[in-house]
Amino acid sequence: MSEKLCAVLVRLYPSGFRQRYHEEALRLVMDRSRDEKGLFRRLRLGLDLIRDLVATASIYRSRSPIPQVSCGANGELCFQFVGPESPTASSLFMGFLVSMILLGALPVSFGGSASGGKSNFPRQPMMAQIEPQRAEPQRASDLAAALKIDAAKRHEIILAIAAKLKEHYFDSATAKKATEALQATEISGGFNTITDIRDFAFALTRQLRKVSQDLHIELVYSDRLLPNGPPPAPSAEARDRYKTAMLRQNCTFEDPQILPNNIGYLKFNFYPDTAACKDTAQAAMAALNEAQSVILDLRDNSGGFGNMVMLIASYFFDHPEYMYNPRDNVTEQSWTHSPVPGTKLADKPLYLLTSSRTISAAEDFCYNFKMLKRATLVGETTRGSAHAGVIYRIDDHFGIAIPEVKPINPYSTVDWEGAGVAPDVKVKASDALTTAVALAGKKSLRR
Repeated sequence: MSEKLCAVLVRLYPSGFRQRYHEEALRLVMDRSRDEKGLFRRLRLGLDLIRDLVATASIYRSRSPIPQVSCGANGELCFQFVGPESPTASSLFMGFLVSMILLGALPVSFGGSASGGKSNFPRQPMMAQIEPQRAEPQRASDLAAALKIDAAKRHEIILAIAAKLKEHYFDSATAKKATEALQATEISGGFNTITDIRDFAFALTRQLRKVSQDLHIELVYSDRLLPNGPPPAPSAEARDRYKTAMLRQNCTFEDPQILPNNIGYLKFNFYPDTAACKDTAQAAMAALNEAQSVILDLRDNSGGFGNMVMLIASYFFDHPEYMYNPRDNVTEQSWTHSPVPGTKLADKPLYLLTSSRTISAAEDFCYNFKMLKRATLVGETTRGSAHAGVIYRIDDHFGIAIPEVKPINPYSTVDWEGAGVAPDVKVKASDALTTAVALAGKKSLRR
């Protein structure tokens, strides 16, 4: 019964998602049901499923780019875009109806699920956990055999992880602590019941993240062969496709507006590569030039490229300013290219709207502007994703993502990893714009 309920729930997602990820989504829900023990955790699972449906609806509307590790015959990096499909009225009604039923039915229907230990894995929206690659169709028996893992293979992978973390992780003490925890679990037999490769990757990732408190460490399993060495640079054709796709949606920049009291407002949902979107970003910023104060709406911003972060940041300073980036070592590119010729924004009051969906490069932007006291953050605490991992190959199908740099943070010994960037004015994300407009209006009256 539990699997049938999960299958019904997956049917509520847009058709493009179902066609590509139906099996993975179903398995992910089942895996969580196995780990979630007790009435409270089962209810939490049901609420997480509802939250995920709500959260991913906005993703389909904004069509944020989804980078893939391998794409195309030569394995070059490319980008795909989720289509603009929105849930239908019938899907929304069915989603509400099924969600209400599941809140009551999940604790009972999952009562007979496979056993498993308590999950302390940091929860993320489930779409973010699904690997964006699929193997070619195989017979069920062949696939089951290919996904088996024995004790010798588990031991081999754990040793490889220990070596990779020791060599590449930026914090040697944390790397040592995490690998010792894995080895202790192995010795105690904690992995003995795991015979599925994907379950093993999930279990190791969960424990590594729990010990390290670093959400960017991840054991990756791919049905496809992992390439040897670093991925090749994107081809000219791939770059052209990316640029065309970005320009088609105006690089995620919505039309700038001038609100009452001469308040400039700009919403953008991604920091695209300046190689494709520099002109679009400059035009958007120029439209705000005569505003008395500025509001940048980052509530739906899913991150992106550091070069766009620096381009936009440069408009709000009259001198080069250091921008801390946890994903890069300090270089000449760590300073803004301020002042920007012709801009009048360097001394204008600035408000940044945030939500729990604000993540990655958008958090970088918010963190630096808050630490520099250059902007007022209004809204909710951001997602809490700071570090980035380079994937190191273990074998043909396993790789491990390892954050390998820890740049100089002039503001604190910690950044926003796992904690998020707290707003200066805490309100619901839905109320952030109204609140910021009121704050900007009061300030304009005093000027």
